[in-house]
Amino acid sequence: MAYQYSKISETDLPESFEKGKSFTIKVTYVLPTACHTAAGIEAKRGNTTGDQRRDIYIVAISRYDQNQAECNREDDDLEKEASFSLIIDEDEPYTFYLWDGYDDDAKSKYIEVEVPVL
Repeated sequence: MAYQYSKISETDLPESFEKGKSFTIKVTYVLPTACHTAAGIEAKRGNTTGDQRRDIYIVAISRYDQNQAECNREDDDLEKEASFSLIIDEDEPYTFYLWDGYDDDAKSKYIEVEVPVL
């Protein structure tokens, strides 16, 4: 099995967070081909301390069976959903980085979304 990132197409991030509450965040992502299967998402903080602790990097993961001789599946349902929970434990805004593919130099690109804490 080979794993690879899949582009995030949508999230249900709220307009704001409330400190001390837990939020479940739904993520929609697109499989690269119909021959890939969903393997979930990974949400990681940018660091364990400091301002980067509020930076949340989200990538979707898909799986492909390299031993498969050929794939004849139809491209009818490439969008998949997954979710994760996050406890808001700081007063400052949280910044989410949603994986959006690779640039010309093969470096990951992210869509940045900042959510304030009220």
